[in-house]
Amino acid sequence: RAAFLTSAQLGSYDIIKNNVFVQVFGFDKEAYGTQLGASFIASLITATAANPADVVKTRVMNDPHATVGGPREHFARILKRDGPFGFLKGWTASYLRIGPHTIISLVL
Repeated sequence: RAAFLTSAQLGSYDIIKNNVFVQVFGFDKEAYGTQLGASFIASLITATAANPADVVKTRVMNDPHATVGGPREHFARILKRDGPFGFLKGWTASYLRIGPHTIISLVL
């Protein structure tokens, strides 16, 4: 989970800020608005990238006797029962936790 979160957070911020905002739109690289906009979009990407791991982890932790199995079995079960969007359950709560942290830490 931490690897998904960190790589999505830092990678997307850098690409959005430098390659999109600065090179495509001509924004000032050091402007507060550029940093704020890039960090906001990066926070959306970060929450989306980390959420599937959180959903699987939660299912595994709520199955203390391993009646379903481990992470692979829970992953397959979520995909079969709920489809790909099943991995986005709880996205809003996840964003409310990860979003502000990403925005604040990348702007400061």
